[in-house]
Amino acid sequence: MGRAEDWIALTNGVVGEGRALYQAVVAADLEGIVTDGGINQSLNNGATWPSLNGGGLQTALFYNIDIKPDAAASVIVGAVQDNEVETTAGAASPLGWVGANGGDGWDAAYDGQIAGQVYSSSGFWSASTPVPCTEVFVSNDDGQTYANSTSGGITPWTTATDAGCYLAPIATDPSNGGVVYVSGSQNLWQSQNSGGAWRIIGSFAGAGAVNVAPANGNNVVIAEAPRCSYRPMRWRRPAWPSAFGLCRGLRFRTRSFDRSMASRPSIQ
Repeated sequence: MGRAEDWIALTNGVVGEGRALYQAVVAADLEGIVTDGGINQSLNNGATWPSLNGGGLQTALFYNIDIKPDAAASVIVGAVQDNEVETTAGAASPLGWVGANGGDGWDAAYDGQIAGQVYSSSGFWSASTPVPCTEVFVSNDDGQTYANSTSGGITPWTTATDAGCYLAPIATDPSNGGVVYVSGSQNLWQSQNSGGAWRIIGSFAGAGAVNVAPANGNNVVIAEAPRCSYRPMRWRRPAWPSAFGLCRGLRFRTRSFDRSMASRPSIQ
């Protein structure tokens, strides 16, 4: 094996983080690499790495998925590590996926009422220009295309706040169309018009999973380390209270509501 300074990159064109390597015994120039984006194989000592993902093989690490809220649950959207935000809408086969939003996929969520409308967050956008590393987008066709996907989409923050590359959770109001929440690294943001305008409704130590009560959109819960905070939106005090004193020390253990008691978060 060569010295450390003799190493060169051989995985040009491979998408994803490497998980395993193999080399064929019968052919010295045949090597393969397994990543969270699938399997690539080289037949020329690593000069090129064509993908072996065809023929029905699907390998990906999904951070989050959501299902279209129609009667047939006809579309799935998913945020894939290193491999965009993808959708089954418009795919060439029933098992196919289409990537339409670049970057490192973080989260995806359907609007609660507006048909076909999907929100997504993704990260590791170009650091060569002063743009946020983590950005937010909206699609009106089940995630097949995203408006302003090369110019920041509907990202509520700039480089002045909520900086960093991180998984930015998204939640929508099941009973009110166009109402969407995004948790940044410093603030919880709300839009009431599909991302056209945003306001900060709370400040926290980091991004946290968010959910909205199905029966009453005024009730929102966010789970963050080291505490969970719960707030009816009509509550006027400046700070978010702990969820009945049960969430202190909780680290992303729950973000669900008990549907029979829509004003209270379900602690699991």
